[in-house]
Amino acid sequence: MKERPKRTWNMWILDFIVLMLMLSGVSMAILGFYGRRFVGRVPAATPYVLIMFAASAWAILYTLELLSTSLPLKVFYHNLRFLFLPYFAVLELWLVTAYVKKTDWLRLDWALAILVIPVLSSVLALASPLHSLFRYNFFLNSTGPMPVLQYTEGVFFIFYSMFSFILLAAAILILINESRKSRTVWEVQTLLLLVALAFPTVINYLWTAGITPVPGVNMAPALLWIPAILYTVALFRYRFLDIIPVARSRIIETLNAPVIVLDTEGRIIDLNPAASPLLTTSLEPALGKKISDLASLHPDLLILCVSETETRTELTWNTGGSSQHFQGSVEILRTPGGQPEGRLILLQDITDLKHTEQSLRESEEKFSKAFRSSPYAITITRMDDGLVLDVNDGFARITGYSPPEVVGKKSPDLQLWADTGDRDAVVRDLREGTRVYSREYRFRTKGGRTITGLFSADIIVVQGREYILSSINDVTDKKIAEEQRENLIRELKLRNVELDRFTHTVSHDLRNPLFTIKGFLDMLKEDMEAGDFTRANADISKISIAADKMEELLTTLLALSRSGKSIDSPLPVSFSDVAREAAELLDATIRSHNVDLVIHGNLPTVMGDRQRLLQVMLNLIDNAVKFMGDQEEPRVEVGVRTEGPDTLFFVRDNGIGIEPKDINSIFGLFTRLDTGVPGSGIGLATVKRIIEVHGGRVWAESEGPGKGTTICFTVPEP
Repeated sequence: MKERPKRTWNMWILDFIVLMLMLSGVSMAILGFYGRRFVGRVPAATPYVLIMFAASAWAILYTLELLSTSLPLKVFYHNLRFLFLPYFAVLELWLVTAYVKKTDWLRLDWALAILVIPVLSSVLALASPLHSLFRYNFFLNSTGPMPVLQYTEGVFFIFYSMFSFILLAAAILILINESRKSRTVWEVQTLLLLVALAFPTVINYLWTAGITPVPGVNMAPALLWIPAILYTVALFRYRFLDIIPVARSRIIETLNAPVIVLDTEGRIIDLNPAASPLLTTSLEPALGKKISDLASLHPDLLILCVSETETRTELTWNTGGSSQHFQGSVEILRTPGGQPEGRLILLQDITDLKHTEQSLRESEEKFSKAFRSSPYAITITRMDDGLVLDVNDGFARITGYSPPEVVGKKSPDLQLWADTGDRDAVVRDLREGTRVYSREYRFRTKGGRTITGLFSADIIVVQGREYILSSINDVTDKKIAEEQRENLIRELKLRNVELDRFTHTVSHDLRNPLFTIKGFLDMLKEDMEAGDFTRANADISKISIAADKMEELLTTLLALSRSGKSIDSPLPVSFSDVAREAAELLDATIRSHNVDLVIHGNLPTVMGDRQRLLQVMLNLIDNAVKFMGDQEEPRVEVGVRTEGPDTLFFVRDNGIGIEPKDINSIFGLFTRLDTGVPGSGIGLATVKRIIEVHGGRVWAESEGPGKGTTICFTVPEP
């Protein structure tokens, strides 16, 4: 069995150095991965992570260099390190600049200028075999405990070393200067960062000067585990990367809120310029004096200054006839061991806030009075789902819902909107910034009645959520009055037209019989004087015919005037009986025209005036018979049909029909489309008035000339 070689002292030294290098590389890599969680939200996190990974790569590559036995391989690993090493000083300067919040220094043009030397160093290091500007004449030195790489330093390497030293010195000076300005617990954090940054650089420069415990071996990468410990303490004990120190002048001196720092005896050890006017003194004269001596007129402040716990309270400061209001807070300052060592008093000026609160209270009181006393229905509903937050008494009066019945419920569930699409349109317009003011919508009351309201709304914010403040002005009665007014105006216009036509017709139709009577009276006188009694009798007959015509016209006009009178007490009327009675009264006319009259047996009972409804059927059947034309098989049909909720009566004939252009004019007074058919032209006008007095509607249907006519009408049922 081959004997295992004995380990020499040099081998133990090599193993120890390799172990420290691996420990340094792993610890730096772990810290780098941990620091990634702060990238993007902490300015110093990015350079910190890059430094950790670069340091880890330095330690690992130096380990490979020491373990390699051939010169080319050692040179390869040696030069490969310069992909990272030239950038250490730049990254450290970046870290410190971000750490002390000098972000205005992080300019792209400055960064590019600073990176010129590191980039050239990386290129020259990798190309070392081709020139002597950086490092050259590589050889193995075996005089020490282990073979190490030796070389000659070129001109650019010396320049690069000086450049890196300047950047590191600048970073350390900036860090020292900013930490000097700070008087807080973060000084320890800054000191840890300072030592962790400087330690490997100092060891590296000592090695360059030939000072190292192991000849030829650079202990800087092997001792990186020491900065790793410092970074670990800074990260987990002092929250490095979570808490960034800021100079006292940027926190205390420029703070608008008064700050007073006391020791445990109540003596002033610090105060900022904002606190000086309150105590009528500046920092220098106040140092060492007790707060009770300077603020004896302000007992509330003195109570706050002796508090043993962190406390908040409101203070009022009366000076020169005016009052200032502060939100005072005290924080107990403690030593690292947890013992109280002073108090930090912060006074936040809330004078404007108090004035605003007072104005807000007054405004809320005014709003509440207007909200409660308004005759309009005012609601506050959540915008997204219509949840009712509050309603006023006007809402209860208009809709019939009491506040407890709707508050906490959603308006879509209450079916307040007659058309739910209207609310969706309002919400959409409000979100788009469109004004919603006095829009006419229909709403449904608790009792199911539909009302018309003028709706106005705007967005308000309550506890961070958007709500709709809306009002409804009930204009139902006004709307009805306007519709009645429009109907009356329309009716009046129709009556005026009828009156004009009536005047013209009466003056014409009455004048003709009068002229006839007057003419035949003169003729009668002449015939009587002449003794011609035969002609006199003929004259008398003509006068009688003219008088009968006048009587018929006057009777018709009287019936028309009576047809428009209201019905005082409508009674149930069998429409079948009315239709049959009308048929019997017109039997001679129907027979003379050889018309087949069909009356359906399912005609319902209606509410109305029987005599006037009989007059309707007489006019409609008589018209249908008279306007039959030369129809070979004349037929008139009286029936009923249902369309939706309405029951429609109709009188249908197969007579001469009506031109489409004349379909709406046949109900006009004295309208006669065919003057060859006897009649006064007021029959259908009478029908229209009677039906409308009963609360119904009447209209005509015809497909055109020669295709018959159907007169339809509705009458209320019991």
